[in-house]
Amino acid sequence: MDKLVEWTNKYAELHPSDGRLQACPWHPIYKEELWAYFGVLIHIGLIHKSSIEDYWGSLDTTGSEHIVKKYISRVRFE
Repeated sequence: MDKLVEWTNKYAELHPSDGRLQACPWHPIYKEELWAYFGVLIHIGLIHKSSIEDYWGSLDTTGSEHIVKKYISRVRFE
């Protein structure tokens, strides 16, 4: 996991003009954040919603929040 964090941050450093990175400035990732990212990917694979945004919205029946909000923001996930 440490190498993935290192390589991801290095890639962002070497390619700052990538079109996806222009909207939000890059902030280095940390191991815990990468674990959260992978956890959300697994969650999305198990719990099917109509759009990515739905995983960060309110639950319709109870009004409580989706658990993924607790670990990583939607913008950071994307």
